[in-house]
Amino acid sequence: MESGFQAARAVWLAERDKIKNLFWIGGQVVQPAYNHDEEMALLFEQLDTCFSASETAFEALECLKVFCPIGT
Repeated sequence: MESGFQAARAVWLAERDKIKNLFWIGGQVVQPAYNHDEEMALLFEQLDTCFSASETAFEALECLKVFCPIGT
């Protein structure tokens, strides 16, 4: 799990803005489930917190659930 976290952390740190932009095309939300500006801003802040340290508390990973396919 640690290597998976480190890989995800590296991608987030290197591609944060590109990842965030994947949710928007021409000012429109691509996926209706993410069509809540304030909630998305909070989730992206949580991702920043989650990936800001090389090690993080398990609870901080909770924000990743929103971005996982249902049933995983």
